[in-house]
Amino acid sequence: KSDGIFAFHGSGADFDEFNLSKIGTGEGAQVFGNGLYFTDSKDIAKFYKDALSDSMAETRFVFDGTTYERGSPEWKMLSLIKNKSISSAKSLVKILESDLADGKPFVTADSIKRYKNILDKAPKKSDIKMEQGRIYEVNIKTVTDNLLDYDKPLSEQSETVKKVIESLRMNISPKTKGSQIYEQIGSVLSEPPFNNTISNTANPVTSKKVSEKLNSLGVKGIKYNAGKLSGKESDATNYVIFDDKIIDIMAKY
Repeated sequence: KSDGIFAFHGSGADFDEFNLSKIGTGEGAQVFGNGLYFTDSKDIAKFYKDALSDSMAETRFVFDGTTYERGSPEWKMLSLIKNKSISSAKSLVKILESDLADGKPFVTADSIKRYKNILDKAPKKSDIKMEQGRIYEVNIKTVTDNLLDYDKPLSEQSETVKKVIESLRMNISPKTKGSQIYEQIGSVLSEPPFNNTISNTANPVTSKKVSEKLNSLGVKGIKYNAGKLSGKESDATNYVIFDDKIIDIMAKY
């Protein structure tokens, strides 16, 4: 029941907080500005989760009704069985039992017991399912009036956004759309060497500066219609958030 914007994020990774330093490690395109990307459509979030979930590093194994996270003894055993064979898993346990008897410090009786508990259930490869990625449900602690509308002209932006843009004293026309406003700010904040063949904000350094500048003045991000990505009509809204401190993870699954 908190105030804020409730949204979703799809990722191939599993984490406990959003951080601006991770920008570019996911889908990475940053087409609509430098920031953390969210959507009010769970289906869109699922699309990105599935598209980015191609790394074994983030795989979870599901067996016998239980999900095992990466790094646990059960995960290691299921991974070995899934990718090689149950005989390979049994051979590993024998080696570890020998290492334990020799007093090697990286082997524990508890981990070997957990390995054996999996083996006792004699899992087949087909019994072991793989899960990758997460959908994050978040509360973005701001309001939509604090977001620059990508498609609307300055004259139709919220009063909050209008005041911020006016405070820049850049004489931006009331007919200038949000995307162009972001670009014009980039033209002021960009640094040499200049490349006239691309937009100012196509440069990630410049784009980052624009987002930081707007965030410091109270514009917390950008909103745009999700159909701009697919070229199809959509009722969903996507968000680019400039401030990682206002994002609370409510659930992930």
